[in-house]
Amino acid sequence: MAFTALQLVNELLSRMGQKEVATMGLTEHATLALRKLNMAQQMISTAHPFAWALKNDPGQITAVAGTSVYSLATDVAHVIAAKHVYNGGDPIKVIDRVTLEQYRSDRSQSTDRNTPRFLAPAGVLQASASDTPQIRFETWPVPDSNFAGQIIYYYYTFKLSDLSAATDISLIPGDYHWLIVEVAETLYRRGVIRVGGAEVGRDIDLYTIAERNSKLGMAKLISRDSAVSGSEFSWESEGANPSL
Repeated sequence: MAFTALQLVNELLSRMGQKEVATMGLTEHATLALRKLNMAQQMISTAHPFAWALKNDPGQITAVAGTSVYSLATDVAHVIAAKHVYNGGDPIKVIDRVTLEQYRSDRSQSTDRNTPRFLAPAGVLQASASDTPQIRFETWPVPDSNFAGQIIYYYYTFKLSDLSAATDISLIPGDYHWLIVEVAETLYRRGVIRVGGAEVGRDIDLYTIAERNSKLGMAKLISRDSAVSGSEFSWESEGANPSL
């Protein structure tokens, strides 16, 4: 079942041995818990192009003759497909940078300008430190004068908005809201703890337990809810994203 933001906060607080709260931000620990939960939500939602994180409407690039690099929307996490509708339309294949450089290392020739068939990452634009970074993509071939003004539609998964109100519900599937708490616990907790008193105490590495549960949960979620096929975005529970 889905949990509200307040329920997630209280679940994490209970794991950390803290008192539950009736309202958001009531205690210092509750504020910290929410911050860790939001970080966990971003780590999960951007770790893979999930079907539930697909933007409802595609982003749009307006082609300019002779211009190859364009900035995307600020909420883009993964670009998974692109197309145009010029002259009946065609798909534009999303490829990685290495493939583009190997396939066409010299793209400066004006004679190569045509209708774009490929889209590849081209870095990040951030005008100043306070601006939201924008992912940039390069088109190839470079748009020619015939394609100028045409729209390239790109389909993408987006970065989820932070939880803030008590009744906010994460877009991560409700039956995996436990995973948000597991990942948040790895951010909250570090090292081993000793329980049971000095004489009968024993060391329990709760961080490692939460980390293992996080990796296994991510692998299960990806296998169920991927927006893409193939091995490009595969996930291995062992040796996976070291930040989890």
